[in-house]
Amino acid sequence: MTDSHGTNNFVVRLRGLPWSTKSSEIHDFLKGCKIRQINFVTNNQGRSTGECFVVLESSEDVDIAKSFNYKNLSTRYIEVFGSNADEMAQMIKNNNNRNSHQNNDTNSSNTNNDNWREPVVRLRGLPYNSCKEDVIRFFNELDIAENGVHIPSRKHAGEAFVAFVNMDNALRALEYNHMNMGHRYIEIFKSTYAEAHISVMNDTQSLTQQRDSGSNQNYGNQQQGNLGGHNGNMSRSGGDDVVGYSDNMNQH
Repeated sequence: MTDSHGTNNFVVRLRGLPWSTKSSEIHDFLKGCKIRQINFVTNNQGRSTGECFVVLESSEDVDIAKSFNYKNLSTRYIEVFGSNADEMAQMIKNNNNRNSHQNNDTNSSNTNNDNWREPVVRLRGLPYNSCKEDVIRFFNELDIAENGVHIPSRKHAGEAFVAFVNMDNALRALEYNHMNMGHRYIEIFKSTYAEAHISVMNDTQSLTQQRDSGSNQNYGNQQQGNLGGHNGNMSRSGGDDVVGYSDNMNQH
């Protein structure tokens, strides 16, 4: 990708693409840009991750491409970032070699789904200050249950629990294992309502203590583990497949 004109730096990264996006649609989306190459990022199942790298002709093309940030492709808004050939090569390498980088406990826990019955996953390795919206964007093509994201409020936890609307979406979520959120790769593990419940209750207890001691004047407004001020637990809410957070914990 490197040449005497330095075109290796004329690269942009698109995120949030529909899984079925074709190269022709990228050309249409980046109207006015001179495109040299398009590289779609796939997971270890060969499915699109909703991201691609686009190599352009010039810095002017990069500026034009960036102007399409948050514009819609089909029914989805697309994020457009400046990038370079090194990041593109590293991302492609990471995706090609993802299986070899997975540790044994991830492989053993995520490949045998016979006893997994609850559409809940645990994420590990989130960037510092990640929020609910970051997690939703990460699973951009999956259906997350209403209020189905819990990020523990303890400092530097780097974890999140996500409840999906059904097991099909949860199984597909496992395919995102070792994909990048920002500059960090995310580990994804099968989980349960009970494990998520413990995390929520720990947050509730901790935040209550902070409130009672007067150490947190914005209790209920800024703590992510509080889910917008609704103390509650991950539970079923409207059917066997649908999950979310509610004020009363149901039995599973």
